Amino acid sequence: MTSLMLCDDHPLILRGLADLIETDTDIDIVATCGSGQQAIDAILEHMPDVAVLDISMPERDGIDVLKEVARKQWPVRVVILTGCIT
Repeated sequence: MTSLMLCDDHPLILRGLADLIETDTDIDIVATCGSGQQAIDAILEHMPDVAVLDISMPERDGIDVLKEVARKQWPVRVVILTGCIT
């Protein structure tokens, strides 16, 4: 079983991702959060296998969270998620 954390500051995106992923019985969503600081807190609490992070969030953005994961050498794989408006 793969543990997963989702973090996006848009509740609709966060809920949609969670709904899609919850159909996979091999993935356990251990946390959902809406800011970079909440992501750091959730990683410390759950130490998920994978963290999906929005690139643009309040408090700390996804890149900042990724840098913290790397700096602390936490065993978390990070997927950066972003959207483009043109």
